[in-house]
Amino acid sequence: MDSKFLDDIGQVRAHPERPVDPVNFTESERQRNSFFYSLLSSLTRQRTLMVVRHTAGSNGLEAYRALIQQNEPLTKNRSMGLLNVIMIWPQFSGKTSLMQQVLKLEHAYTEYEKLGSKLNDDLKTAILMRSVTGQLKTWLQLQVTESTTFSKVREMILMYDASTTRWSEQMVLGSDGGVNTDVPVPMEIDRVQQKGKGKSGKGKSKDKGFAKGQSKFQGKIKGQ
Repeated sequence: MDSKFLDDIGQVRAHPERPVDPVNFTESERQRNSFFYSLLSSLTRQRTLMVVRHTAGSNGLEAYRALIQQNEPLTKNRSMGLLNVIMIWPQFSGKTSLMQQVLKLEHAYTEYEKLGSKLNDDLKTAILMRSVTGQLKTWLQLQVTESTTFSKVREMILMYDASTTRWSEQMVLGSDGGVNTDVPVPMEIDRVQQKGKGKSGKGKSKDKGFAKGQSKFQGKIKGQ
């Protein structure tokens, strides 16, 4: 929307301990600040929305600073918690694309490194390789050499993901996957035939029972 928002947000993130006072803002800065407050109010929910609403003067940058302090505190506890999550990262699931899961792991790396500690490249590579399973894991172990970096392993995984993705009509055309009501739906012939067989069989059993009762009645008449 406006590239100047990047500068505003960058200044807040560089010094999250400093409250944002809009007293000396220019008119354009005031407009961006007010719009930013409205944007945060529309995008946040529950606890985070309460943090935004408790910010006085529709001060969007101050509300953003409060959200950073609430959700991304620069504390040792958060650093240790992130590191623990990374070290016990679960294996990738076959129900989601590998790209999404790799990006999620990289986001955890980034959040940890924002706290000031740099993760070793070999450690990031080992965690990534431990997360993959099956044929991909075997193939990666054959490809890895002494000079293989995290970026190279990441690239190989994404190439594998792209080559094994099944391109459905929804993915290619962007369709909603719903049923097209304009196209005739074929009748379920098997169900119709089964119903017909059941009715005819029931009719035959009735005829058989009627014939049996009629023969008994005739026998009684003959006996008389």
